[in-house]
Amino acid sequence: MAPFFLSDLLQDVFQKFELAAEARGQRLVADIAPGLPRVTADLAMMERVLVNLIDNAVRAAPVGGDVTVRLTPRGRGGIEVTVRDTGPGIAPVLAEHLFERPVFTGYAAAQETRSGGFGLMIVDRILRLHESTIRLLPQSGAGAAFQFVLRCETGP
Repeated sequence: MAPFFLSDLLQDVFQKFELAAEARGQRLVADIAPGLPRVTADLAMMERVLVNLIDNAVRAAPVGGDVTVRLTPRGRGGIEVTVRDTGPGIAPVLAEHLFERPVFTGYAAAQETRSGGFGLMIVDRILRLHESTIRLLPQSGAGAAFQFVLRCETGP
């Protein structure tokens, strides 16, 4: 665990997706509140969380769609991270099992999976190691939004 600026990490991760988003006519939007403090976390693990969530969002968003990552202060000592896309959203039947190990029930496994896949399971486990949890936000209209909170650096 080490202190770092989550906004800097987000900008680095966005660079990894610029070409893929550009090829699909998508917009990557970083909505970052000014003056956010540093978080205390494992940098490589947090990069993996952002990469997994943004990769899912880019794949889900339609041609010409948006992927937005919002960083905002949360109470005293936290930064709320929201990753939102303008894709079709998450089917209600999948929503309750998104962060579980995939279970395949037949030959048409890709269509019969009863979870969100390994990426979301990994995100969930990494965030639990950081004393956080991820949740799927209820959406009105199209798209999916995932949210979690990271604690900020404490002390001088």
